[in-house]
Amino acid sequence: MNQPDPLWTAEGFAGDNRRVFGNGRSVYLRRKAVFLRNLARDVPWWLEAGAGNGEFAAELISQGCRTVLLDSSLALLRTYSGTSDGLVAADAARLPFPDAAIPGVVCSCLLHHLNDPSRQAFMAEVARVLVPGGWFFVFEHNPLHPAVQWVMRRLPYDRDARLLTPRAARAGMRRAGLTPAGTAWLNAIPASLPWLEWLEQSLTGIPAGTQWAAWGRKGQIS
Repeated sequence: MNQPDPLWTAEGFAGDNRRVFGNGRSVYLRRKAVFLRNLARDVPWWLEAGAGNGEFAAELISQGCRTVLLDSSLALLRTYSGTSDGLVAADAARLPFPDAAIPGVVCSCLLHHLNDPSRQAFMAEVARVLVPGGWFFVFEHNPLHPAVQWVMRRLPYDRDARLLTPRAARAGMRRAGLTPAGTAWLNAIPASLPWLEWLEQSLTGIPAGTQWAAWGRKGQIS
């Protein structure tokens, strides 16, 4: 039997995040959750693919978004102790859901861990399981931001990272049959500067943030 990769153990994942981000990580996660909630309030529940230990799902749930967590690592999922609408251990490229069953799918920093075929297979699965008009949200790192380069060199679990641009994500959505609907740049203001938080919203239109969001929908959107 293969031994689990120590970089993906629950203890290693949480420890590396504390070492690099300190207490600021929750601020960045919360901003993304608020952004999603404000843009897609009509979604009754979300599937988070690549949910890991549930830290982003916890922020989604705190914003009133019912969430099902999916990850390929059962060990990571089992460390999540918060409320949810379910925990599913499965491969994101083979979603264990019927066609047209899910109103919204979100992934946060999942795509950079997938190679090109797996990434496209995942997006095809998203298109399959979404209801007509359903939402697909991608949150990823800004590959051109110097702080991102610094952070990712210090996170062992990102040793396989292949960062991508919003343009690449939108192209993948189109190939999967989804309709890209928008892009924004997030987390431009460091968590250590809370008195500048008011600037964050005004910077979403320029690539100043350490992360970006791209979203699309299934089918013709009126």
